[in-house]
Amino acid sequence: MQPIRPLLGNARHLLISPDSDLNLIPFAALVDQQKRFLLETYDITYLSSGRDLLRQNRKGINLQNPVLFSDPDYGKPSDKLIASIGRNPCPTQIAARGEEITSLANQIFCQLPNVAAETSAIQNLLPQAQLLSQSQATKSAAKKLRNPSILHFATHGFFLPDPPNTNPDTPIRQNPLSQSALVLANFNQRQSCSDSDSNCNGLLTAQDVTTIDLRGTKLVFLSACETGLGKVSNGEGVYGLRRAFTLAGAESQVMSLWKVNDQVSRELVESYYKNLKANQGRSQSLKTIQLDLLKKYQYPYYWAAFIPSGNWSAMPEIFTSP
Repeated sequence: MQPIRPLLGNARHLLISPDSDLNLIPFAALVDQQKRFLLETYDITYLSSGRDLLRQNRKGINLQNPVLFSDPDYGKPSDKLIASIGRNPCPTQIAARGEEITSLANQIFCQLPNVAAETSAIQNLLPQAQLLSQSQATKSAAKKLRNPSILHFATHGFFLPDPPNTNPDTPIRQNPLSQSALVLANFNQRQSCSDSDSNCNGLLTAQDVTTIDLRGTKLVFLSACETGLGKVSNGEGVYGLRRAFTLAGAESQVMSLWKVNDQVSRELVESYYKNLKANQGRSQSLKTIQLDLLKKYQYPYYWAAFIPSGNWSAMPEIFTSP
């Protein structure tokens, strides 16, 4: 930040449209000349490009009630799949909403202990919200969404890196929008899916998201791991869930840059929605709870993973709706 600090003047709200690997940096966790985190000095909002400013506050769209996807029933994995892992795939406590994976071949996802309470707290603030949990939190249900005012996912998420290329003369070409995904119901039973049933595998990829009608959706909150990651391309931004929800029409997003702690995520999410109901802006609501977490945990790992993107204004109409 040092090279541009003299240009900022008295500005206190920074709109950042990063390029390349700068998309993967939480600017709030950088420090100034007094060794203070930028979180303490600036309001920071991310944009995928300057065009985001032209898409804000779309008029004439009939928004539906908020929709919450929470605590999907990933299904009981087969004995063969458990044997291939060679360990207990689901310990009693799950620390983070994601894990290091390089392949989905033998992957099993386990229930998260805090997500049900998280979305229950949101429902108390948004009683009109529709909750889709357990067996209802399916890929098919997600793809049928039409213009919810708020869309919240509390589940596992991941970004799958490119496989190692053993032959440089024949580069591996993958659709980058298929490498980022949210994990929904039935994922652990995907091996029993028929090839013709694309909604059975329990993975809502970024490619799937681009086909959902989210025009006018005020906020998409991705309470999962690595939802802000994707394939980085110079001059083109991040190809992943971040871009997909923007293409689908969402006004703003809150997403994560790394594997987030499950308990801290619950604490952050609940406070975030309380701040929204108190008429704080979408970016300001996140900053307020991050400042509180900074006092409690200090290390950026706990408070800096989630970043706000898109429209930063308040949404009083959502919380006053019947």
